[in-house]
Amino acid sequence: MSLFQQMDYLDEVNITVLAEDTAGYDTSLTARFGLSMLLEARVEKNRTQFLYDTNQAAAPILENLKTLRLSIEELNSIFLSHCHFDHTGGLPGILDALHRPIPVLGHPSLFRPCFEMKPEGLWPIGLLGYSRDDLERKKASFILTQEPVRLMSGMITTGEIPRINDFELAGEMFTVADGKIVKDDLKDDAAVVLLLRAGLVILVGCCHAGIVNTIARAKEITGVAKVHAVVGGLHLLDADDNRLERTMGALDEVDLVFAGHCTGLKAAAMLLRRRGTGFSPIFTGRSIHFPLG
Repeated sequence: MSLFQQMDYLDEVNITVLAEDTAGYDTSLTARFGLSMLLEARVEKNRTQFLYDTNQAAAPILENLKTLRLSIEELNSIFLSHCHFDHTGGLPGILDALHRPIPVLGHPSLFRPCFEMKPEGLWPIGLLGYSRDDLERKKASFILTQEPVRLMSGMITTGEIPRINDFELAGEMFTVADGKIVKDDLKDDAAVVLLLRAGLVILVGCCHAGIVNTIARAKEITGVAKVHAVVGGLHLLDADDNRLERTMGALDEVDLVFAGHCTGLKAAAMLLRRRGTGFSPIFTGRSIHFPLG
């Protein structure tokens, strides 16, 4: 049963990729490892502007906004898909640029230590350099919850995404719990779901929970079975053949896949070969408008 029994459809939404690993051909835009997307949505006369992730730095976002002749002066809120630096690192600079209080949505474990253990040593990968107090002094108003949050009519967050299959694993990342180093299962990984008449549009950051699990969660909280599009990073860089094949099969039900960042070249090639025009890469400066056309 849907957690939201009365959800209005979005009349239109425009998604602009403000900063991603790559930039489009023949452009002066700045690419930077990570992801940040600006959403501008409308339901009847109600409009909202919403920032999905903040890349690893604010500078490319702010520079690209100027180049694209866009503004975040009317930004309503910021959503952080998970704690990793390539999705949260730009937050301090964005807050400085706004000069006003703004809601920042995320998971209660957003500020936990998060790191990888590599042969050359420890590599911290969480929200780096700033504490919650630091960011609140910059006027961030944190809304940290495990549950879905309705951002506006036709737009909600997934909250925690249940891991219901055995092939979408989070990978070898670690955190600290009760004074011990433990595997980090990345429970904070979340997505944003848009409801359009064509079906659901699911926005993902790195999709550490797995796109198959994420799609299942989006259907659960909305009560809508039709998935029109997936937009963002699919984190299939290191996926084995079994996971790739099962993921591709699950995505067959989705009309359109717009993927980049951590998706990986092999997965992108499989998506293109399997889906043809049903797959399109995202890159810095890419704009996607729904309804299409």
